[in-house]
Parts: sequence; C-alpha cells; structure tokens
Amino acid sequence: MKNVKRILALFFSVALIFSSMTLGLTATAAKLDPAVIANDPGFINDDNAMLKWSDGWGHSTGDDYAGGSYAYHSDTAGWVKLSFTGTKITVLMESKSGFVDIILDGEKQMSNQDASGAWNVNSGETDKNYAVFSKDNLTNKVHTIEVHNANPYGYGWINLVGFLTDGKAVDPTFPSDENLTS
Repeated sequence: MKNVKRILALFFSVALIFSSMTLGLTATAAKLDPAVIANDPGFINDDNAMLKWSDGWGHSTGDDYAGGSYAYHSDTAGWVKLSFTGTKITVLMESKSGFVDIILDGEKQMSNQDASGAWNVNSGETDKNYAVFSKDNLTNKVHTIEVHNANPYGYGWINLVGFLTDGKAVDPTFPSDENLTS
C-alpha cells in the first residue's frame, strides 16, 4: 500500500508539472521585501539618472515600494531603457493589469503568458515589487534592457519600481564594456 501511495504521488506530481508546462502556468513568486531590495547593491531605482525615458512618465512615492518610489505610464508609447553591466537582470513592477514587452540586447524576450509574447504584469494579487521578468547566466558585459507598455487596448497603467542586477547601471548614451572595470 505504501508503494502504491508513493507511485500515485509521483504520478500526480509529474502530471501537475506537465500540465503547468503545457498550459503555460507559472508558480507564484514569493513577495519581495522592499527594504531588502532597496539595500541590495544592484538595485536601480526608478529615479536613477542612468535610465532613459520616453515622454509621459510620472513619478510618485510610497513606503511599500522598494526605494520609496515608482514611475508610471498609461499608454503604449511608454518605454524605459537601462544599460547595465552584469550577468543577471530582474524587472520590478507593481502588479497591476497590463502587459509589457521586454527587449534585452535588441531581442524581444517572449513569454508564454499572452499570444503576442508580452509579459503579464498582473501577478494575481497586489504586490508593489513584483519581479515580472528575470534573466540570469548573461555574459558579463554591458547589456541594454527596454520595458515597453504593451497593453493590447492602447492604454493601461504600468508602474515601474526599478531593476535588480549583480552589476551596475552605466551611461545609456555611450554604453561600453569599459564600464566593467570602472
């Protein structure tokens, strides 16, 4: 009987994993503590001078946001760009209804969350510091990441808190691998 229970448990575990992969479901990430994020040496807040912004962004404050602030935009013309060094990058946003396109080093990062490949910013519950996108194992060089408002209706609020990397932000005007040693 014990072996039957183990076999059934294994079967249902494998079936759940397979179903999740087939349906494109993802596990809900643990909530990130804003104080821990803000104290991380690789945290790049929305007020960092190295960020390049399209027109129309506003900025606001709130204690529940890492670094105490966030930037917001409501139409699909909105984008923000960051050049950074390092081998990891995470995009932190408030979980709200909406979609974003993520472009890393000129290549759109496709998700399985939407037919367009856009990343769903809504985590299913309110989270002021939601990791909507993460990528690691990057080559240690200068990278550029862009976040574009991709709401299919032509409007929709997105709130950007910032980015996390194991490197640092670099000058977006002249990004170069020389920034790796400075």
